[in-house]
Amino acid sequence: MNRFGLIIVDFDDTVIDNTKLDLDSFHYIAKIYNLPSIDYDIIVSWRKNGMLARNILHRLIKERKDITLDVCVKKRQEYLKIGGGGIKLVKIRSGVKNTLEQIKRRGYYITIVTSRQDMAVIKKIVRNLQLDNQIDKIYCALDITDKEIDLKNCIEVKKSLYKLALNEYLPKLISKKVIAIGNLRADVIAAKQMKIKPVAIKGSYRFDSGISKICKTITNFDELLNIL
Repeated sequence: MNRFGLIIVDFDDTVIDNTKLDLDSFHYIAKIYNLPSIDYDIIVSWRKNGMLARNILHRLIKERKDITLDVCVKKRQEYLKIGGGGIKLVKIRSGVKNTLEQIKRRGYYITIVTSRQDMAVIKKIVRNLQLDNQIDKIYCALDITDKEIDLKNCIEVKKSLYKLALNEYLPKLISKKVIAIGNLRADVIAAKQMKIKPVAIKGSYRFDSGISKICKTITNFDELLNIL
């Protein structure tokens, strides 16, 4: 069935709020290696300023010679997958479900794109948050078949995922209207390079404030309805 347009939505810190899962992962590393824990508020401030998990872990281990940074990174990633990738810890962002329902009624396809690789977990989270009826398809990093794409390059990953969504849904669109929503610079730059209209959403745990200067920015998810 042909629809009016396509909405491409980022997952982490756009559809869901995974603040608690992220914070708990650093607490877990501090606990298993008997490290001095860092106050959650400090980690939040670091994250809001764009600090990577690897750099936070580096600050955690400090001068400990018996622990390597790579091991801590691996242990943290393992923790993030415990209990289904944090299914019990993530929350849906305010206004997401109602807004997606209204977007759907206005005749748009809605897809999720995420650099995550655990599709089974993503689908479980979407199902648990009762978003099944709103989301037409989910694209994750494992869907990228081009071996030349560096999966560590966030912009290239997002561009590849946007391309997958466009290839599948653009022929079905009446107006060819496509909007991409995300909270990070990679989301916006990738959209611009793919000639997609980007919208940045603030108020999330991680947000690249600089992107407000290069695209339309909203604070609440339901503001998206005024842009369509």
